[in-house]
Amino acid sequence: MNPQYDIPLFKLVCNDSVIISTHWNWSTFKIHGKTQDRMILEVLYNVSPIYHLDDEQWNEYKEDFTAHNKIWLTLASSSA
Repeated sequence: MNPQYDIPLFKLVCNDSVIISTHWNWSTFKIHGKTQDRMILEVLYNVSPIYHLDDEQWNEYKEDFTAHNKIWLTLASSSA
């Protein structure tokens, strides 16, 4: 999560758009304590959140999930 280790090859600016790549198993909730940072990056880069949730994780993150999903969907639908 440290920008110092960010790989620029996965980001490209093209026609005033930022194109990025995310990995399917890199869930928004994968790193404990960094969920808020991941959510902010998803909103800033307009990247769909990736969730891998079981019952235990749903109970732990449901408030974060619903709040972030509401914000992200609002922003994503307005940029389409």
